[in-house]
Amino acid sequence: MKLVAAFVLFAVGAGSAAAQENASVVLKSEVIGPRGAGGGHRLADHQAQQVAPVSLVQAIVAAESHGQGRAIRAGFEDDGKGGHYEVKVLSTDRKLIEYDVHAVSGQVTSRESRPIEGFFLRVTVRDIQTSPLTLLQAISMAEQRVGGRAAEAEVGRTVDKVRYVITVATGDRSREVWVEAKG
Repeated sequence: MKLVAAFVLFAVGAGSAAAQENASVVLKSEVIGPRGAGGGHRLADHQAQQVAPVSLVQAIVAAESHGQGRAIRAGFEDDGKGGHYEVKVLSTDRKLIEYDVHAVSGQVTSRESRPIEGFFLRVTVRDIQTSPLTLLQAISMAEQRVGGRAAEAEVGRTVDKVRYVITVATGDRSREVWVEAKG
C-alpha cells in the first residue's frame, strides 16, 4: 500500500506544473442527495468512499499498472464489504479493460474486457492517447482546487478538446469540476 501511495505522489506530481499551465478548470456545484447528483454518485456511496483507505487516484494507478494504458472512467461502489472502484482503462493496444480495485486493500480483484465500440460517442481513442493531460493529472487539479477527495472521474470531449469531468466530494456536498487541455 505504501508503494502505491508513493507511486501516486510521483505519477500525479510528475508534470503537474506543466499540466496545470496547459489546462483550464471550471467548477460546477451540486448537492449530493439520496439518489445522487444528476443520477450519478449516490449518498451511500459518497459516505462509504470518504472513509475508504484507498483513494480514487490510488485505484486508478493500480488499474493502469495492470492495464498498461490510460484510465478513462473511474467510480466507487459500496458493496457492503468496504467498497470497490470500477476503473476503465484504454490499453496501449486499443482494448477497453474494466478493473475492480478493492477500496480497502488496493488490490485488483477482477479484470474484464469490454467492447470498445459504442463506449466512445464524441471522444476517440486517438484523442485520449494524444491528450496532454491524463485523468490522474485532472483529478489532482480538481482535488487541489476544491479541497476534497475525488469520487468519480471520466473523460469526455467538447467540440475541439478532451474534457475530464471529476466529481469531488467535500463534506455533504460534491462539486463537479471540468478540466480541459488548452489549445
